Amino acid sequence: MIKLIPHISLRITPGHNRGRTGRETRNVLSICGALFLLLTSSNSWTDDSNATMAQLTDSDITTIVKESYIFAYPVIVNYGQLYQQAINRSSQQYIGGFGVFGHYQPVTAKNNQVKLPNNDTPYSWAWVDLRAEPYVLTLPEVEPDRYYTSQWNDLWGFIIDNPGSIKDGYQGGNYLLVAPGWQGKVPTGIKRVIRGESSLLGSLTRTGFEGGEDADNLQAIQQSYQLKPLSQYLGTQPPPKMDTYWPVWAQKNLSRPSFFSYLKFLMPFIKKQKEDDSAWAHLAKIGISSDGDFDANRLNDSQRLAIQKGIDDAKLLLTAEAATPQERRLYGDRNTIKTDYISRSLGLMIGPWSNNKQQSDSYSWLADGEQQPLDASSHQYVLHFDKEQLPTTQYFWSISLYTLPQQLFYSNELQRYSIGSNSKELMVNADGSIDIYMQNKPPKRSLRGNWLPAPAGLFLPVIRRYGPSQDSADNHQSMAIPSINKLVTDQPKKTKAMTEPQQPAEPAEPAEPAEPAEPAEPAEPAEPAESI
Repeated sequence: MIKLIPHISLRITPGHNRGRTGRETRNVLSICGALFLLLTSSNSWTDDSNATMAQLTDSDITTIVKESYIFAYPVIVNYGQLYQQAINRSSQQYIGGFGVFGHYQPVTAKNNQVKLPNNDTPYSWAWVDLRAEPYVLTLPEVEPDRYYTSQWNDLWGFIIDNPGSIKDGYQGGNYLLVAPGWQGKVPTGIKRVIRGESSLLGSLTRTGFEGGEDADNLQAIQQSYQLKPLSQYLGTQPPPKMDTYWPVWAQKNLSRPSFFSYLKFLMPFIKKQKEDDSAWAHLAKIGISSDGDFDANRLNDSQRLAIQKGIDDAKLLLTAEAATPQERRLYGDRNTIKTDYISRSLGLMIGPWSNNKQQSDSYSWLADGEQQPLDASSHQYVLHFDKEQLPTTQYFWSISLYTLPQQLFYSNELQRYSIGSNSKELMVNADGSIDIYMQNKPPKRSLRGNWLPAPAGLFLPVIRRYGPSQDSADNHQSMAIPSINKLVTDQPKKTKAMTEPQQPAEPAEPAEPAEPAEPAEPAEPAEPAESI
């Protein structure tokens, strides 16, 4: 057996438009947002812009920027996604604004916009702005064996809650999303309050999907997810709306001094924590504070070069650290990650919106049992699970197969892109073991229920478990699962069909977030709207 390297999938964010009202107000806000970075260099600003930074040496600036870039990276990346999904109406990722869900259906091989797509749990995205008032999240009751979770993150990328089947059961309920400083009365009928460290929160809500015949059920569940302002939930007068000039997002600014212009804009949305005092103090030294004078467009040549070097050094450090992510905790709440800013940024860089290990985990096979690349142009492969090796879950497990280097589903005659415990055609051997065949040409007819079609070339299989058992989650670092081996001619016969998915265990009691899943490969920072 070989020990597998953890894999983090990337997020999917195709979008659609809705809610087009207030055209004149939108035009004004759009123009103002587009001019944000330009306005930072307007003559209306004082002549002593960047005076704070002028007291530092170039070396000091570079050191501070390097540390501060790593500290602030998640906030800026998350703003980029928020802007594309909730603000920019011309974006393909637009979901309709704040306070609504954008629902997406299962992906096929025809979809080529998203790397490593996931068909197990189609996504529903949402963002809320909690400055004016809280929102009420409503989840529907689902079947007892249906997996679903509404993951909520703050701007730091901390996973602040996961209401759904594993943490709460299948009965659904109402949850109150509040800003960090909110002290109002919690209305009756609310299961619990969800609070992060920012007044902007985002959700990636996942709904378990059992295949084509389940499509209508999937859509019905997705349409039952609701977000309502607290005033609407209570039937009271809403507070005044808050008009905001949102800075236009440009991916290139993630690698430029303008990175810090975004941070300065976003500071009022964040409640500072005492643990971060040192990081905020460093930022104040270069003029980034509530009354700071930082202006990215009025830097002198020396300052600009020093800042750029700090950004470049930070990116090099993150890339180097991504080579050994197994040694880090990348996903979880503040208590899990604490002030490990490198790990927090690596999580957003490698696998944004990955969940904690109590919800799901995933692993990739990067080679066969002989440590050779998986190549179906010249070989046929089999993955054999002894009965005792079958993945243990509360809900289900699934193996998806991707083309390389494209990292997309492979178009095949069966339109089969994954196989697992919910696959009705999957056959089990007489001794309870399972063989899964990965090859380009179909196997003999009796084995086709266990065939995961592969391209005539390199491919990447990924296994995902939903609701890993508590023991396996706690001991995930030492978990080893079978290697994928070149197929020999003596193939076992199938004797019975796995016609029903594994039955889930009783919903687990809420528990502290476990050590999060770790990524397989280093990657350059991803486009915020193109991930998990």
